[in-house]
Amino acid sequence: MQLLFTIDELQLVIDIFEQHSRQLMNEIAHTESSEFKHKLQNRQLFLDELENKLIRHELQLSVDELDVLSTELEQCDRELLLEAARTNHRDLKHSLQDRERLLQGVRDKVVEACAMA
Repeated sequence: MQLLFTIDELQLVIDIFEQHSRQLMNEIAHTESSEFKHKLQNRQLFLDELENKLIRHELQLSVDELDVLSTELEQCDRELLLEAARTNHRDLKHSLQDRERLLQGVRDKVVEACAMA
């Protein structure tokens, strides 16, 4: 399914993937179970390939890629809402709310693409 993102939306998605990639690498480094480490490494490879497709503006995504993208965006949305709710700093709260609105637009596009796939 073809996705059309604005430049800001695409940059947000890439930022989300880069942040998650760093978290996964950290988790891989601290995982002792070789089986679990292997699963995390496979997920890391899949996410890296998806991120690279987005960077190259190859926005024709498979059903599996759309599903992973949807999951990643949903998780990020929850984190943004929680962070915005916890902060008392007005400017930071507004910045987080703006980012969440942008993210919601991306999520709407991905949900629509999933429904059409």
